[in-house]
Amino acid sequence: MKDITILAVDDIEANRVSLQYLIQEYLENVHLILASSGEEALKITYKEEIDIIILDVQMPGLDGFDTAKYLKSNPRTQNIPIIFLTAAFKKEEFQQKGFQIGAVDYLTKSIENHQFINKLNLYIEVIIKNKQLKAVNDNLYKALQKEIELKEQIQK
Repeated sequence: MKDITILAVDDIEANRVSLQYLIQEYLENVHLILASSGEEALKITYKEEIDIIILDVQMPGLDGFDTAKYLKSNPRTQNIPIIFLTAAFKKEEFQQKGFQIGAVDYLTKSIENHQFINKLNLYIEVIIKNKQLKAVNDNLYKALQKEIELKEQIQK
């Protein structure tokens, strides 16, 4: 079973292939979905449960910034962490824009492979821990509800 689903969005096929290789080579239990445009990414997020998005900034049509704005405005997708990965928009003003939109990171190409994988691993660990905490909280809530029901039955 795959623990994490990553959506990688880049209009350049060579970049998608590179990301696919890195993720498959260095990360375990990751389901990778590739998209070639912001529009395709939005469609995928409505059908799939995505845990993290790696998003190129400069793409034809719906660029990465606009794609992220749509994702952050939708209750279903607003909490998906977004990592911008770009070669073109390296200036600090673009990084600030990415963070203002809600990105958790803004990486510029060419990033060293191990640095990228280490960062991605850190985000994956946090996501897995959050999923585990949510499961524990859900179980505690169910147990509490059951206890309340039993107490109510006893009092009758």
